[in-house]
Amino acid sequence: MMNNNIKIRATTYLKRRNLKELLLFLARHWYIILIFLYIAGTRLYNLDVDPPIHLSSSGGLFGDETALAHNARNKVLFGTWITDEWNPLIYNPILTLFEYVSFIMAGVGLIQLRSVNIIAVLIGFFLLYLALKQSSGPRTAFITIVLLGINYIFLMYNRLGLNDTFLFFPMALTLYLWQKGLQKPPILFFAGISSFACYVTKASAIYFILSVFISLGYAVFQKYVIEKNLKNSFSQMTYYISGLTISYIGWYIFFFSPNRLEFARVGSSWSRLAVPHGFERFWHNLSSFTFAKYMAASPIELIISWLFIPFFIYAFFRNWRKVIPIEMLAFLWLIGGYVGLNGLNYRPLRYFIPLIPAMCILSSIALNKIWDYIYQKKIVFNKATLLRTISLCVVYFFWINLFFKRLISFQKTLELGSLVLGGVILLFIMYYFIKKVIMRVSSPSGNGALTIFFRSTVVSLILLSMYHNVSGYMKWAVNPKYTVIETSRELGKILDQAYIAGLWSPLATIENKHKALYVGNNWFNYRDTFKKYPVTHLFLWDGNNREELRFLRRAYPKIMQDAKLMKTYSIKGKPVRLFKLNNQIKNTTHAPS
Repeated sequence: MMNNNIKIRATTYLKRRNLKELLLFLARHWYIILIFLYIAGTRLYNLDVDPPIHLSSSGGLFGDETALAHNARNKVLFGTWITDEWNPLIYNPILTLFEYVSFIMAGVGLIQLRSVNIIAVLIGFFLLYLALKQSSGPRTAFITIVLLGINYIFLMYNRLGLNDTFLFFPMALTLYLWQKGLQKPPILFFAGISSFACYVTKASAIYFILSVFISLGYAVFQKYVIEKNLKNSFSQMTYYISGLTISYIGWYIFFFSPNRLEFARVGSSWSRLAVPHGFERFWHNLSSFTFAKYMAASPIELIISWLFIPFFIYAFFRNWRKVIPIEMLAFLWLIGGYVGLNGLNYRPLRYFIPLIPAMCILSSIALNKIWDYIYQKKIVFNKATLLRTISLCVVYFFWINLFFKRLISFQKTLELGSLVLGGVILLFIMYYFIKKVIMRVSSPSGNGALTIFFRSTVVSLILLSMYHNVSGYMKWAVNPKYTVIETSRELGKILDQAYIAGLWSPLATIENKHKALYVGNNWFNYRDTFKKYPVTHLFLWDGNNREELRFLRRAYPKIMQDAKLMKTYSIKGKPVRLFKLNNQIKNTTHAPS
């Protein structure tokens, strides 16, 4: 009996202690928990809702997520991965396998498809926070999570099942393992594996692998200068390269080698579409500032990162030892991604989604430096300081002038600046009132007042960013559209065992059991389409000046002449036409020239 009483008391004590620890944890980290709840809630809310139609002019905004799930859907519904020439399983096996697991567990559907990316993104946010907290401190980590979590463009793409969004997960995992590996080198082996996973997810992510590799070399060199230990320095590079190499060998044996011809065909088609031929074309693409123009929808992060880049370069050449490796990685990530992606002929917004985290990291580093600047060093004016200041001012004169000419107008920037200044003044007055009137503390002077000014500026910038991004989200959230899921479900009811062709055919079939044929001119399944596959219907979007309809009428005139228009839907603000084909004349057609 006595032993039972002791056990009961011990259990009660442990429960109270655990509850007390939990309450203390919540009290200390409530702001972090709050932002993560916002991040999760905004991404999980109404997963079946359409994205904003004006987010991107590309039809891929609506059609690509279901197209990428083609093989996973085929395996679950029809028992085979491959049914035609379009096989994202080969080009993007990681996302396909996760989607397959989701479909097995919860059935095939749009919400199940998007849930894969939502989970991956949420894990990515957590890993990014841990990596930045260890490398740059909790403030930089928190500001980054806030700026990235509320970013309107990033948020909207997080809700879609695109590989451009899924890429954030292996990138964040690499960042976490990379940071851990700087202290424990064997972990860098796994960072090499996750780096290659970025390439497998999106081949254009080679810029990220190069950024990680160069930044690791930079970190190793910094360590060598301090410790003078060549063996320890090279061990870090060896672990990372080993992880990359082993991953490449596995991918080459199991994916590339058996599908060499498929990779060559897709590579050739994509090269015709996107790769510039000649330096002049490449420079023209690069100087278009497409990424920066896209990001003008989130002007605060764009302005901060744009202004920080010259300062970062200046700080590096002034004293490279003080530039921490994570700052170098974020800089190379953004600049390398810009050069690699903005230089392409074809560069829709979704290609640049993986660069938004780098932009937010650099912005957060800049804001953190402003927050701490007064405490880092007293301002001393001398000839060297004056010369450096003048040189930096000259650079900024041209850099800011370029910004006004090509990105955001001077008037718009002035409006934003006025709002920030108003916020600074308001916060300064509030601080003075609380300290002087309520707490009866003497008002700050000198460096103290300057510190309050700088910190008020940081808070005002973050609040203004919240206003721009959250208001955009709220406008979308209060007026939801369900055209994708409703159209697919209706097609499941009005058609019987259909085989639907078109670039948006995976969209048309995601909520039903009809078969889909992904057809694109000079892309996939466009030769002998109706001889190879028993297509019964066409689902053609009017985007790109009715490109699909014009191609099929030119390539298969007899079929299109006899095709019957059944119904016209409206998706992404434009008509989508459902045609029924006459099966009696399909075998008389020829392949397109």
